Amino acid sequence: MVEYSIELAEKNKLSGSNFIDWKVRMKSILTFKKLYALATGTESIEMAAERDKLDPEQRDLAFEIICINCNVKIAAQFFSEANNDPTILWASIDSYYQPKTIQNQTMYLKQIFSTFLQKNKLEEALNKLLENTQQLCSLIDDKTVKPSVLLDSVVAMWVIRNLPEKYKTIGELWLKKCEIEKTTPSLKDTIEELHAYIIRTEDDTETKKALSAQRNKNKNKTTNRCSNNFHNPLAQHLEEDCWKLHPEKRPKNNKPIKALMARNDSISNSNFVLDLGATTSMVSNLSYFQSIKRKKQEIELADGSIIEALGHGTIRLEFTNIILTFSNTLFIPSLATNLISMTTFLKTHHVIKLLNQDKFEVIDQNSRQIVTGSLASGNLTLYHLPKALLCSTIPSKLTTLHKTAVHPSLDYF
Repeated sequence: MVEYSIELAEKNKLSGSNFIDWKVRMKSILTFKKLYALATGTESIEMAAERDKLDPEQRDLAFEIICINCNVKIAAQFFSEANNDPTILWASIDSYYQPKTIQNQTMYLKQIFSTFLQKNKLEEALNKLLENTQQLCSLIDDKTVKPSVLLDSVVAMWVIRNLPEKYKTIGELWLKKCEIEKTTPSLKDTIEELHAYIIRTEDDTETKKALSAQRNKNKNKTTNRCSNNFHNPLAQHLEEDCWKLHPEKRPKNNKPIKALMARNDSISNSNFVLDLGATTSMVSNLSYFQSIKRKKQEIELADGSIIEALGHGTIRLEFTNIILTFSNTLFIPSLATNLISMTTFLKTHHVIKLLNQDKFEVIDQNSRQIVTGSLASGNLTLYHLPKALLCSTIPSKLTTLHKTAVHPSLDYF
């Protein structure tokens, strides 16, 4: 009979601690041999009689398959009690080891919900959490309500709610995406989404370090530019003609400042302009800030005029399908129109795509639509922004906008 049996590798045979895994493997083997109903005692008396009539040796084969796939000591422990009956042998093993899995369930539950999600060891903690959840789900065997799927979803929600503060926003976005797609967040998908975000954040950090190094390098370069109350001897003008020392000698500009700042009578200071020239964002309303550091700073415009920033911090704008957070945003109360730096989108591979003559969209690197808009009053106006209007100037004004920004910062969101 041995040649007709299927024997597991020694490490996969029943040893006591691997009961659930062994049970799954044995079900596959016995089902393949058409002996599962016989071993579990789920076949009817009529079916058993018909089977024995066709092949009376099947009972011995089922008994042998179970025995040879158990550890020698375990097989010896239950062999005499079974009296060569595979149904009794299967029931004895199941009744002996199944209660032990209940103890294991309690252990895994405790390990899962006592996991501490630290931001510096988040990936390690999430991987261990996923492993423990999969082990716990494998211990649950209910074919009707699928509690393992429910448990997986519960753990996923627990992870999202207990993320470190640094990752709260990505957790909110993930929940919002699942809500829009009408899906239930699974633990595996949640961890993959967090992993992708961590990788993107690390890439941005490396880029910022490179930019910082470049700025420090540029600081060491010799310049012939003058600064406030200081005339550079290398400048190509005389000290008595230096505008930094004698601002009254600066020629008057015929163009009004509002033209250089891309003001528009139809755009109020509660609106946002997507500025291709600005390298940092600027807003005039303090209510947009989640956090702010108060520090006065002068911003020089292309026409030589000065506006004063009273601080910088992080703002948050909520759209229908996405939440945008911008750091290092300047707070300038005198600003006529709020400016959002287009380079913050380009830095993360976002693209403005024209749909037709009067519509456009901003898409991310995965071709997902982030926001949409239409041409209005010479500006590309975004839809679905409850507290503010986001717009982009038409190409003919790009040069003017670029001059307006004067590159006050190299930091991105």
